[in-house]
Amino acid sequence: MPESDFSREYDDKDLHFKQIVYIVDKTLLRKRKTIVEHPFGTVKRHMNAAYCLLKGIEKVQGEFALTFLAYNMKRVINVLGPTKLIEILAS
Repeated sequence: MPESDFSREYDDKDLHFKQIVYIVDKTLLRKRKTIVEHPFGTVKRHMNAAYCLLKGIEKVQGEFALTFLAYNMKRVINVLGPTKLIEILAS
């Protein structure tokens, strides 16, 4: 992502920081939305996972790992069919 020039610089009593403004590539952002956002929307709506049931980062990571494992298994079954999946797993 190209970085434009710094838009502002502040120096207040030895506290120095810069505000950076990025130039957004709208075609890249549009492509990301079509590729990445679809699975999350599907999981939220169709698999009833709009919020986390557990607390803590490790538990939430586990919850999402199981949710996306189920999502991926549903996709494999829809693409290959259950008999082909069983054949692949049996070999």
